[in-house]
Amino acid sequence: MKLALFTVVLGSTSVLAGCNCKCQDPSGTGPQWNDLTAQGCGTKLAGESIACSWNKQYHGDQHHQCSSSLCCIDSGNFDLFCKLGGAPGAYCWS
Repeated sequence: MKLALFTVVLGSTSVLAGCNCKCQDPSGTGPQWNDLTAQGCGTKLAGESIACSWNKQYHGDQHHQCSSSLCCIDSGNFDLFCKLGGAPGAYCWS
């Protein structure tokens, strides 16, 4: 399952950049999927550079979000990653 999820995410082509994302309803309400957010934060998504993937950090102690000081998180593919993992989508912001 993880390999299939990773393959589909890498095959996508969205490049909307964000500073913070979490697996949650895209409106920012509803339950958070913290484990899935951590997995997405540790994954190099299709629209991200290697430097971006190294810069992303999961903050389990700060609202369970994935953050990048470079604001380079591929928001579209983060949303897809969350959906493929069973969450309703991703909530991303600057």
